[in-house]
Amino acid sequence: MMNLAHGVGGLSIAAVCLAFGTAVSQDDDLPELQNRLENLREEFRVAERSRFKALNDAETPQATSAAAAVDPWAPLRERFDTLAFDASGTEVAAGAWATICVNELRYGTPAPAFEAFGILINDHPNSDELIPVVGVIWSAGRDNPHTAEGLRQLSEDSENRDVRGGALFGLAKLLESADATKDEAFEIYRKITADYADVASTRGSTLGEMSAGALFEAEHLQVGMAVPDIASVDETNAAFKLSDYKGKVVLVDFWGFW
Repeated sequence: MMNLAHGVGGLSIAAVCLAFGTAVSQDDDLPELQNRLENLREEFRVAERSRFKALNDAETPQATSAAAAVDPWAPLRERFDTLAFDASGTEVAAGAWATICVNELRYGTPAPAFEAFGILINDHPNSDELIPVVGVIWSAGRDNPHTAEGLRQLSEDSENRDVRGGALFGLAKLLESADATKDEAFEIYRKITADYADVASTRGSTLGEMSAGALFEAEHLQVGMAVPDIASVDETNAAFKLSDYKGKVVLVDFWGFW
């Protein structure tokens, strides 16, 4: 069993709640708990949109700093914790833990995020609520030795195909960052393109497209390799290719908006 959470006596917090009889009666309480989850999530979305609007409308550095300092997550953190405990063992609890995990990574601290991730692995490995979690946990978990272990467990044990695919991609990203495990990462990318290519990613494309991009980078864009040819048009609409400038010093500036 994977346990990133450290609760009483080594048990996950969810397990402690169950031991003390806080599990809910699904037939009686689940609709009310689902409403609580939906309402809390909407309250957070409103607070986050307000913060983004204030940042967009800011006209001075002071106003930008003030807007950036607003934390839309902090006032709701404890209420999501309470809901996760109240709904232990249900899909509502999975939703609460997933929200905690993602937003602690964005606005809070890593420890509660990884604790929530451990609970999700142990108690809700097949939940759709894990899909956005596996899409982001790898980027924040490079320094946590248990992150790769948790993603590997989900990729092998989850009955949810989207969770397995996302966990595999996150695992590959982690393994790719170390020379000793790069080859395993590339094998995982190939597995994804073969078995999970159509699975949507959390970044607007598919896991197949992202894995193909990672493989192309590994095979064609490493230091010392010949630069792939680029064809485009200049500001006068005249066609050109990068190879037209072979033998000359060329500065290629890649830029974009996020």
